[in-house]
Amino acid sequence: MKFYTEKLKFYRKKERLSTGEFCKIAGIGRTTLWKWENSKKIPTEAHVRMIAHILNVSVSELSDLEEKEISENALTGGIVDSWLSLADPNEKKRIILEEEFITKIRQQQHELRQATIVIKALLATMQTLFYVKDTNLKYITANAAFLKNLSLTSGYRVSGKDDDDFFPVQEAKNNHKEDEEVLLSGNPIVKHEGYIPGSRKKKWGLISKLPILDSNEKIAGIVCTIVDITSRKKDEEIRQLLENALNNSLDVIWLREPPPSNKLIYVSESVASICGYPAKDLLENKDFWQEKCVHPDDREQQIKYRNSKSWPHIRRYRIVKPDGEIRWIESSIFYKDFIDQKCVGCIDRDITEQVISEKG
Repeated sequence: MKFYTEKLKFYRKKERLSTGEFCKIAGIGRTTLWKWENSKKIPTEAHVRMIAHILNVSVSELSDLEEKEISENALTGGIVDSWLSLADPNEKKRIILEEEFITKIRQQQHELRQATIVIKALLATMQTLFYVKDTNLKYITANAAFLKNLSLTSGYRVSGKDDDDFFPVQEAKNNHKEDEEVLLSGNPIVKHEGYIPGSRKKKWGLISKLPILDSNEKIAGIVCTIVDITSRKKDEEIRQLLENALNNSLDVIWLREPPPSNKLIYVSESVASICGYPAKDLLENKDFWQEKCVHPDDREQQIKYRNSKSWPHIRRYRIVKPDGEIRWIESSIFYKDFIDQKCVGCIDRDITEQVISEKG
């Protein structure tokens, strides 16, 4: 499709429409109009027809598109009768065809009603926030979850409204910009994490925005879905706080898979302050602790514990740091449900000063 940029400028001046006035009527941003008038972006077919309507000119004046003429009469009543009569002069056969035609229409109406009921039920019950906009980025519909997030009643009509009617100024601007980018580029936004608009930055959502294509594969609007992940984000924040606390603790937390694998699945970063080696070294090599850290005189006993898959509830042994310093460790075993299995965990504590005091 060819779009005549200079014609847009000419007719807009002829109609004496300022940039602000034109953008308000068209429901677009100033940036979009600037891109159209400076050949940075080509408007969609829907936009071209909208521009022609605003400027009171034919579509062919602005582009190489042809004017679409729509009949002012619906496909009912006299037109249908005339068409059927001309199609078959046999009155009896004509009546049969007419009845079949009407039956098909009724069947389609029934199917449409059923589909409408299902769609309404989905919109009313789905917990995911959902809305649809047209090519002018005006709302067509939104579900109950979307309205509830804005403290609006389920019967509130969103049709024809825009983001400024629902969100604070900056949120409305950001949401409109995102939707506009999807509309103009055709590139979807998939599972983007961000604050849910209208929630006063108190709720987190997984946001997806996709272009809606018509039968000719042209963009006819956009659909947005937002999954509330506030609880998950809070859990992640709590987990991070706990992990930070563990990593800064003087004690070391170890978690291993149950026998026979005994695979080390977690060790707190604080292990480096006790043994002098980073946690990643222990996680990457299952024998690192026994071979590099455990004192040679205590290694055989620790290996026996591991091979027998049985450890005393509390055990003491020595380790050797990279600089040769010897430290005493007290290790306490505990068990905890981990996913659908059991994991073996232990807490290690440096008790060197305590041992020296006991022996002293």
